[in-house]
Amino acid sequence: MSAESKLQALGLTEAEARAYLTLLRFGSLSGYELARRSGIPRPNVYPALRRLEDRGAIVRIETPGGRRYEAVPPGDFLAGMALGMERSLREARKALQALEAPLEEAPVWSLAGREAVLAHARQLLASARREAVIALWPTEAVEVAEAADLAAKRGISISTLCLNACSPECGGCRGTLYPYRVGPEARSRWLVVAVDETEALAAELGPEEQARGMRASRGIVAALVLEYLRHSIALAELLEHAALGRTQLRTVPAEPRGWLETIRRRLRSKPG
Repeated sequence: MSAESKLQALGLTEAEARAYLTLLRFGSLSGYELARRSGIPRPNVYPALRRLEDRGAIVRIETPGGRRYEAVPPGDFLAGMALGMERSLREARKALQALEAPLEEAPVWSLAGREAVLAHARQLLASARREAVIALWPTEAVEVAEAADLAAKRGISISTLCLNACSPECGGCRGTLYPYRVGPEARSRWLVVAVDETEALAAELGPEEQARGMRASRGIVAALVLEYLRHSIALAELLEHAALGRTQLRTVPAEPRGWLETIRRRLRSKPG
């Protein structure tokens, strides 16, 4: 993505983005010089310059030879934009919260499609205030890693249940890592996220873009998802302390009864 398109993604028009980048490249220019160097039609140059001034992206300089314009350094410009966006987000959040109807029952949303599932998982991590608990496979770990990193930077406690029990670790999981293989990765994988004991997501992802799941806010469904994660983490810890390493975990049969019997046999044979 070019610098011009990145500025447009931040809300600048095509003319504004091109004008700012041209001033940044060539330094102080008059409106006429800017139109000539940037290719912006002259009738469009001055409205774009006025809007850039309002954004704090450029400054106007009055000289004996006439009015000229100069770009503000990118760091200062972007810092100002960030503050403005944060202020707008706060105001929008207040306005929307004022319109939000009180919840009569705990909502559960159905999710379909890989991108929708991943988008909701990232949203949950972005909304976390204290804690996030995650269970996933390496493929999805990469997809939510950035959102988890941002949450960690805000001081959110993150615990990750690696359902593949990667050995060695793949590097995709974030926070405190608990390896616990639930079965062979075949046609589908799980992605489970719970935050702040209030919201949760559970999804099954298949090949290509196939995925289905649900997101719950408060209520019994969110509580059950969180308790599944907590109990699985507790089991992973017990297995580690029982000297059942990750290599051994991979050999545990996938069938529930065979899996349980294998664990019991190894625990009984552990010395001491």
